Amino acid sequence: MESAKHSSQSQDGGDVRLKRTIGLRNGIGLIVGMIIGSGIFVSPKGVLQHTGSIGASLLLWTFCGFIALLGAFSYAEIGSVIPVSGGPYVYTLRAFGEFPAFMMMWMMVVIRESVSVAVVAIACGNYIIEPFFPLCGQQPEAAVKLIALIVIIGTVALNCVSVKWATRLQDSLSFTKIIALAAIIIAGVVKLVIDFQVGRTSKFSEPFKGTNYNPGEWGLGFYTGMFSYSGWSSLNYVVEEIKNPNRNLTLAIVISISMVTFLYVMTNLAYFVVLAPDVVLESNAVAVTFGNKLFGVMSWCIPLLVALSTLGSLNGGFVVAPRVIFVAARQGHLPHCLALVSLKYVTPITACIFTGLLTVIVVVFSVDLYKLISYFSFLSTLMLVVPVIGLLYLRWKHPDIPRPVKVHIIVHLSFLFVSVITLILPFYVDPLGVVYGILIVVLTGLPAYWFGVIWKNKPAIIQKYMHYITIGLQKLFFAAKTEALVIETG
Repeated sequence: MESAKHSSQSQDGGDVRLKRTIGLRNGIGLIVGMIIGSGIFVSPKGVLQHTGSIGASLLLWTFCGFIALLGAFSYAEIGSVIPVSGGPYVYTLRAFGEFPAFMMMWMMVVIRESVSVAVVAIACGNYIIEPFFPLCGQQPEAAVKLIALIVIIGTVALNCVSVKWATRLQDSLSFTKIIALAAIIIAGVVKLVIDFQVGRTSKFSEPFKGTNYNPGEWGLGFYTGMFSYSGWSSLNYVVEEIKNPNRNLTLAIVISISMVTFLYVMTNLAYFVVLAPDVVLESNAVAVTFGNKLFGVMSWCIPLLVALSTLGSLNGGFVVAPRVIFVAARQGHLPHCLALVSLKYVTPITACIFTGLLTVIVVVFSVDLYKLISYFSFLSTLMLVVPVIGLLYLRWKHPDIPRPVKVHIIVHLSFLFVSVITLILPFYVDPLGVVYGILIVVLTGLPAYWFGVIWKNKPAIIQKYMHYITIGLQKLFFAAKTEALVIETG
């Protein structure tokens, strides 16, 4: 099994390791902050479009939350079996070996996560600038990118200097997201009460009228809804920094996903109380349309709250993604200079900066980020499925491994069944995009794996410069290397 040893000697002879600073409240804040991004303010249109009715749409939102909870229970078990940060990368390494784990890490962080975080940063920039250009159909691209870059740099800097303050920011932004959704829900409930008092109930008299019973359309609606729940596995990426992980990981998952599901269903209900279904279908940002109709002169608050919501997702991304890079570098799958821990701040400082640089490059040079995201939709689901398959494999191959948290196998199989259907959907919707996504990962990941892992006897000049880079970064950031964490595979 895994060795618990993953530290190195600092200059004073002490061990250098990441501290357990994330409690239950911080864990809930991280998951809620990662899940509630811009999706709930935009995705209701897509879910309604594919289901066809208010009642069917609300049912699908509830079902998506239930499936997210099943997947999170599976991750709670595997997080207790393999209590190491890194999420799907580490779980794939333990179950299937180095090459699948490297490709998982490559498509998770170097390819997909950098694009996803860049999209969130761009969305944040759009919503921050929208109140200043209320009549523009499209915001000035240069201004949006500049704001996105400022937000990225500031968030990376915070995560470099303090895990505690990064998680406090995440807690605060998660609370802000809940306040934003609560404001929408309360406004919708008040409007619903008034409508019932005056007899305006036609909208809900036949909630399933117009339901589309085409299974393919429901599948696409499910895929759209699940996009808004993405992030439920985020706490598994930082297991080594969680206090009492076996208890807090499971509790944080159950509390946060149950909370988010309730908020999502009630928020959609509020949308439908205020907006007619055809208005929802015509809107590109349902929450903004809702605010414009109901809040009048205070409608500017909605774009601001959505901007804070996206900022929370951005900060969560910079909490999660650097941990995967850090663990991969510690394992020897990335340069060792990315596995440095700041002696002053006790953060994976070089991994944080590297993640920020990747995101900055994507923001500056990419033209159509949303198209890139569509290319990786298949891979996003695959990243969640492979660890659960690995968990079932370990149950069969190594039944005696200690399992502080054990979930009934029906939970794992149910999640896999729905996930396999979800894996098929991108081929139905955009087969060429799926092929492009796979090719991008393979054509970039294979050379990187050969250079970084297979090619052991590199020329002395390469090894010399890599050593100089590591030493230079250690001096620059007053950081220490950590030893490789030996993880048994297969």
